[in-house]
Amino acid sequence: MSDLKIGVFGRLVAAIALMCPLVVDAIPKVVVSIMPVHSLVAGVMTGVGVPELLIPGNQSPHTFSLSPSSVRRLGAADLVVWVGGQLETPLAKVLKANVEDAPIIELITLPGLERLPVREAGGWDTHGHDGSHDRDDHASQAHPVDPHIWLSPVNAVLIATRIFEVLSDMDPTNADAYHRNTVQLIQRIAELDNNIEASFASVRDRPYIVFHDAYQLFEHHYRLRAVGSVTVNPERLPGARTISEVRSKIVKSGARCVFSEPQFEPRLVATLIEGTRARAGTLDPVGYGLSPGPDAYFLLMTGLATAIIDCLSE
Repeated sequence: MSDLKIGVFGRLVAAIALMCPLVVDAIPKVVVSIMPVHSLVAGVMTGVGVPELLIPGNQSPHTFSLSPSSVRRLGAADLVVWVGGQLETPLAKVLKANVEDAPIIELITLPGLERLPVREAGGWDTHGHDGSHDRDDHASQAHPVDPHIWLSPVNAVLIATRIFEVLSDMDPTNADAYHRNTVQLIQRIAELDNNIEASFASVRDRPYIVFHDAYQLFEHHYRLRAVGSVTVNPERLPGARTISEVRSKIVKSGARCVFSEPQFEPRLVATLIEGTRARAGTLDPVGYGLSPGPDAYFLLMTGLATAIIDCLSE
């Protein structure tokens, strides 16, 4: 891990040690929108309570529908954690209508978060950004930011730290347990980061294309060479122009792999790579098929790294 990353992890661990929680009663009922964030919250709450997962990993956070019982759980929550309306789009109105007194943590607004603007589908040489990233000015973004914020380990640490702060204020009786869990969680994220960083050494410069532009925080953090995406919105199939652009990008860039996602029909990827040297692979940004719990985030991140390495290595 770089000195910068070590500094971020170290400063956050030190900050946690200095927290002074406010006095509030009871173990909070926590509802979390998506699997990766739920896993981080579960890590902070280990041995104290179990957060509820709102959107199963086999549903898209962009188009899910909530059952009446899920809406009731939101209404009964003491704390709600979600990324924001750009990701869990249907949830915005539900929260407004059903959550009155409980605090809501909208993670996309956290100060210091690493953010990158959304790119257009196709080849990113003409549509992408310059690789710079923003850590604070979410309100002034001229374009929407990539909401898949958990795919940066640095962001995962920031998320865990904020959850710790809020839970310790709400439940001071268990503040020591939240503190201990969060320090262990941050250390575990640092170890994960080191392992993934080392694993990419032999394939870092090999080009590939993703199904939709969900992974750029992961790519940016590990300095990978993704060169395009098939679509911006995974719920919409790309048009003929974008398909032609992606096929051209595969050939010109020498892309080794084109990745689909487990929730979506892989036939489009098969069409894109037909007649090229590219292989088909699968990436999962949200935890499709994983069981909820503290390990899910680590399985998801390791699974992404393994899928990329396996496809690019052949």
